[in-house]
Amino acid sequence: EHGCVYCYARPTHCYLGHSAGLDFETKLYAKVNAAELLERELSRPRYVPKYIALGAVTDPYQPIEREHRITRAVLEVLERTGHPVGIVTKSALVMRDIDVLARMAGRGLAKVAISVT
Repeated sequence: EHGCVYCYARPTHCYLGHSAGLDFETKLYAKVNAAELLERELSRPRYVPKYIALGAVTDPYQPIEREHRITRAVLEVLERTGHPVGIVTKSALVMRDIDVLARMAGRGLAKVAISVT
C-alpha cells in the first residue's frame, strides 16, 4: 500500500491471482484477528518465547493500519506477555504506538528501525 516499486513482496499477489502492479497496492488483505491468534499461540503451555520481527516482509504500518489497528493490538499482546519484538518501518504512523513501544523498550522488549527510501 506504500506503493514502493522496488518491493520484493509484490510477486506474492500473483499467488492470489492478482497482478504485481496496481493490484498489489489496491487489493488489500488484513488478518483482523491477528492479535487474538497471537495471544492464543503465546499462551500455549509449551511455547518458548522467541524474538518476533514485524516488517520483515511488508511494513506493519501500511496506511490501512490507521483503520484496522492490527499492529497496535499485536503490540499490546506482546507487551502483556513480555515478549520481545523488533519493528522495521518507513511510516510515521509508528509514532501512534510510541506509548506501548516506550514501555516495552524500558523493559528491553522493543526495538524500532526506520527505513529511509
